[in-house]
Formats: sequence, C-alpha cells, structure tokens
Amino acid sequence: MKIEETLSVMQPYAFPYFGYFCLIQSSNEIVFYDDVNFIKGGWINRNKILINDKPSIFNIFLSGASSFKEIREINLLNNDSMTSKTLKSIQQSYKNAPYFKLAYPHIEKVFLEQKGNVADFAIASIQAVYDYIGLTLKYRKSSESFSHTKGEDKVDRLVHMCEDLGYKNYINVMGGRELYTKEVFVERGIDLYFNKPTLTKYTQNTEFNPYLSIIDIMMFCSPEQIKEMINKYEII
Repeated sequence: MKIEETLSVMQPYAFPYFGYFCLIQSSNEIVFYDDVNFIKGGWINRNKILINDKPSIFNIFLSGASSFKEIREINLLNNDSMTSKTLKSIQQSYKNAPYFKLAYPHIEKVFLEQKGNVADFAIASIQAVYDYIGLTLKYRKSSESFSHTKGEDKVDRLVHMCEDLGYKNYINVMGGRELYTKEVFVERGIDLYFNKPTLTKYTQNTEFNPYLSIIDIMMFCSPEQIKEMINKYEII
C-alpha cells in the first residue's frame, strides 16, 4: 500500500540493493542526501555481486575519499584501467545470465560516462535502473533544493524538506527506526513511516544469495519482474 503525499530522503548509493528501490517506490519522490558526510567503508561506492557464484564486493574507485567531506565532494578516481577491471568482473560473472545482453549496456554506460563525483555516479546508477525497467524516477538533490537547511538537526531538516515540498508523510528504511521515532515527527506535524521490503526469491546460478546489488537482479530477472519485485513492501 502506497501512502500519498510521502517523501523519502536517502544518501545516494551506487547500484544499491533492491530494498532501496522499494523505498523510492513507496514515496512520491526522493531527495538524495548528497551534502552530508561521506561514509568511508560504507555502501555508497560499493556493493556485492556474484563472482564465481559467491557474494563478492565490487567498488567504485574514488579519489581522496574522506569522512570529513560531503558525498558530493568525493570525486571518482577516473582511472580507465580500474573501471575496466570492475566492468570485466561484472561481464565474466554474468555473461551467461539470461538478461545479461539486455541489462549490461545500461550498467556499462554509467561506468563509462560518469566522470564527476560519487554522488552523481550513484544517482546515475539508480536512474539507469529506472530507465531499464521503464519507470520514472522523481528526485531532487539536497545540495540544490535544500541548501538553506544545511546545519540543522537531522529531524528538523527532514521536517523542513517535507514542509517546503508540501508533503505530510516521511518514509524511511527499517534501519531508520534506530534514529527516529514517530512521536517526534508527529509533534512537528509529519507522520513517519518505515518501508519493509519483501524480497521475491529468484533463480541464480547457485544457491540463492539475497540482498546483493540490483545488478544481480537485473541479470536474472526481466524488467517486468523487477518492477513487480520493487513494489512488494510493507509500510510500518
């Protein structure tokens, strides 16, 4: 069930796991938090795919990554050989997957065309998935639309984003329950919800490994199947 007048806000992640897309689908639009501190060792620039049928990390290589910089301030390494290495890993791992020929060009395009910062790369990767499955992605960047809220308390900033855009509801991932309580938002006139995704088991070339990058799902599922998968969630 989708709740109307709902905003989601998340840091941009490169080819994130399917639950990220469930969050987007459960909101009217998403604000990509690109002007908050980069999480070094986190999942902004990396995720897992199957390499030799085992979950393995792939990286978006960065230049001068630091937790003291904003996500949008962290640039891509722009090393062609490193980019080719990552793409080769994807190719070798999935060349025999049923949707490789259909999905891979969308993935490759992001790696080859994005030369700026990691925030823009991550957003482009999410946009590429939406283009692939034929859905519209409605988003804003916090650095462009909400620079006037920079420095505010976390809750204050989220509430002001909702107010500025006319949304009555804010939705977060399940992990957000450790950070936010419904009562605090209600006091500010905003209802808080959490998205609990339901992963549909799909056929891989090995024992099922859940919660990999969306890249894995793109290789084994059709665009229509992916659309169905990312619309299966529970609102709490």
